[in-house]
Amino acid sequence: MIILSGYTIKEQIQSGEKSIVYRADKAGKPVIIKILHHEYPDSNELTSFKHEYDVLEKINSPRIVRVIGLEKYKNSIAIIFEDIGGEALSILLREIKSYSLKEILNIMLLSVKALGEIHSLKLVHKDIKPQNIIFNKSTSELRIIDFGNASFLAKQNSFIPLNSSLEGTLAYISPEQTGRMNRTVDYR
Repeated sequence: MIILSGYTIKEQIQSGEKSIVYRADKAGKPVIIKILHHEYPDSNELTSFKHEYDVLEKINSPRIVRVIGLEKYKNSIAIIFEDIGGEALSILLREIKSYSLKEILNIMLLSVKALGEIHSLKLVHKDIKPQNIIFNKSTSELRIIDFGNASFLAKQNSFIPLNSSLEGTLAYISPEQTGRMNRTVDYR
């Protein structure tokens, strides 16, 4: 577990290749803390992490996770997010039999509305997957998270050039993002 001044860490939610995510409290208010996995991150990792904060700081949407702040943590940084007390859809899908058809359709509708808001902001997320959609069953709140690969588009006919490395999760990215098609990634 980490020690971050002013925060009480409750539990580790997720540990990935790039980051670790914790549920915590600050002055009685629930928050999510995301830190880089490596103790000594390189400049690319720090830039990407800061990019996520910068993107989210510009957004004010009820269906996109709200960023609260950026804190220094040892040789790295931590991003502080709001906590709606939900779980990732990837976890909730394991309990799909406990949901009614109406509840499932509501989650789908909220997810589509959230994606619509992202697109209306001229933003390409580049990593939409069940792990990046958080839902609180008791309050029916839904948030899209993990904007580390996201980018804003200047206008609707803009495109994102192909990169030498994949951005996103292979199982969920568009064919254009793989670099194996003779097409560029655009607003669609």
